[in-house]
Amino acid sequence: MTLRTRSSAAYKGLHALMMRHGCRDFVSGRPVDLMTFFEDSIDIHHVFPKAWCIRHGIAPGRFNSILNKTPLSLLTKRAVGGNAPSAYLRRIEERHGIGSDQLDGIIRTHLIDPAHLRNDDFEAFLAARSVALSRLVEDAMGRAPVGGGLSDEETGAVDPGWAVDEDDSNDALIEESA
Repeated sequence: MTLRTRSSAAYKGLHALMMRHGCRDFVSGRPVDLMTFFEDSIDIHHVFPKAWCIRHGIAPGRFNSILNKTPLSLLTKRAVGGNAPSAYLRRIEERHGIGSDQLDGIIRTHLIDPAHLRNDDFEAFLAARSVALSRLVEDAMGRAPVGGGLSDEETGAVDPGWAVDEDDSNDALIEESA
């Protein structure tokens, strides 16, 4: 599967599958569906923020991967900022009165293991998300996606078919906030 630009049918299709799967916004907990998509200004955002990835030397081809993107509201994007996932999850819990178990449940609706976010483990997150999204596509298609989208066991590199979102103009760097 080739997912190189936000405007590609495959890119949009994967996020439609995420919404059908029942993903919910990190802050509001509301389902990402047709109504909330417009009401809550839902867009596709980085899970591990671009600014954090740059500070940690992660290559753009990896952090701009579809694997590191998910549908989130503008309110959640602001809560995330350019911070480490562990920091923005704590901030969401504190500022919005959400318990960690509840937030972890919401995160799982995005086919993300919350432990990888709480440990700021980008590599484990990327590998697990590749498998989870491949399974989502496989379930929808009734067969495995072409290329599988899984990590290369020898190099640890993500299959380039999942990799680069070249049109990333909507994601400006957001400086780490206190």
